Amino acid sequence: MADAGVMVLFHYQPLNLAAAGRRLGVPEACPVSESVSTRLVRLPLYANLDDDEVDLIVEQALRFVP
Repeated sequence: MADAGVMVLFHYQPLNLAAAGRRLGVPEACPVSESVSTRLVRLPLYANLDDDEVDLIVEQALRFVP
């Protein structure tokens, strides 16, 4: 998506991999959370997105939907 000018960020860190989670005693393995975290991204969303930008974001996001 970055190649098309859409900035996306990784959104979720599994608690068991975060320092706070380890301090709180979260189990060592959380396979579902770890799997989902590799596929979850934060899309651009802010008040002054114009229609062309929204169209581009949607177009690019749909490329990843099976």
